[in-house]
Amino acid sequence: MLLGDGLAIALGEHRYGAARGTASSMSMVVSTGVGGGLVLDGQPYPGPSGNAGHIGHIIVQVGGDPCPCGSHGCLETIASGTNIARWALAQGWQPSSDSTARGVFADAACR
Repeated sequence: MLLGDGLAIALGEHRYGAARGTASSMSMVVSTGVGGGLVLDGQPYPGPSGNAGHIGHIIVQVGGDPCPCGSHGCLETIASGTNIARWALAQGWQPSSDSTARGVFADAACR
C-alpha cells in the first residue's frame, strides 16, 4: 500500500507514538502544506479519494487569501510551513546564517 505523508504519520503515531493503544486517531503533518490522516479501528483509512483526514483545505478565514486549490482562506494559506515563512519575512524577520534556514525561507519568498 502506498501512503501519503498524512496517512503515514497517522499510522506511525497509531502504532508507535502518541496514539498507541487507541482504536482510532487522527494525526496531522505541517510541511509545505497541512495534511492529516485517519486510523479507524486500527486500520489506516484513506477514504474514497485518498484524502480522508487531510485538513489543509478546511476554510478557517472566510474571504481569506487564495489557495492553490481554488478556494480562499484554507488552513494551508495560513499554517503551512511555506506560508508561515512568507509571513515572517513580510514582518521583517531575517533567517540565521544556517544554510538550511536560508534555503527554506528563500523558497518561501519566491512563492
